Amino acid sequence: MNATLNTFPPFQSMNSPRGWILAAIVLLHCGFFYLLSSGMAVQIIEKLRPPSVLVIPTPEREQLPQPVKQTIVNIDPVSLTVPPPDPIPSLPQEPNPETAPAAIIAPPLSAVGTETPGPAAPVITAPDIDPRLGLSEPPYPASEIRAEHTGTVLLSIYVLENGRVGEVRLDQSSGYPKLDDSALREARRWKLRPGMRDGVPVAMWKQIPVTFQLQGAGSRRF
Repeated sequence: MNATLNTFPPFQSMNSPRGWILAAIVLLHCGFFYLLSSGMAVQIIEKLRPPSVLVIPTPEREQLPQPVKQTIVNIDPVSLTVPPPDPIPSLPQEPNPETAPAAIIAPPLSAVGTETPGPAAPVITAPDIDPRLGLSEPPYPASEIRAEHTGTVLLSIYVLENGRVGEVRLDQSSGYPKLDDSALREARRWKLRPGMRDGVPVAMWKQIPVTFQLQGAGSRRF
């Protein structure tokens, strides 16, 4: 028994909406093919195409170069004086070590005016014998006169602010103890003018020589 396969939809399905839509599509395709075969489709497409516009660009005007203004400047001639070239200094010649004098290096000079002045030195006046009073003479021992002993005793006397003697030292002997003792005892009784520092009395040392010398009847002097 032979069976026949029908690929198309059954005729009864054409009554449905889907069948009508398929039929309309088939009819549209058939009509389009007919128009193409007859050339009407090309005319319709040409009518529907918008007209083309040909745009011809206008040539731009060439900008001509502006004329350059020329300024004429009158320059007065000026006389120029060219100074002569400086003479070329002569190159120093290297001294001969055998004949060249020895270099003398001077010590650096101290800066002038850079030292700060220090305080002024005080004015000091040494003690001295008061000319109104003088000094009493030490006694000349009789035994030394008879023995004709003479000599000079050098004393260091510490003179106080009031002029009195504070201390007596024997710096140099006369060579005879009795003459030395006589000068030391008498010096402690003396009164002198005190030493001064800027006008103010201060205690100072002073050396006084005492000379024992025979003159006539056993006199002595300083």
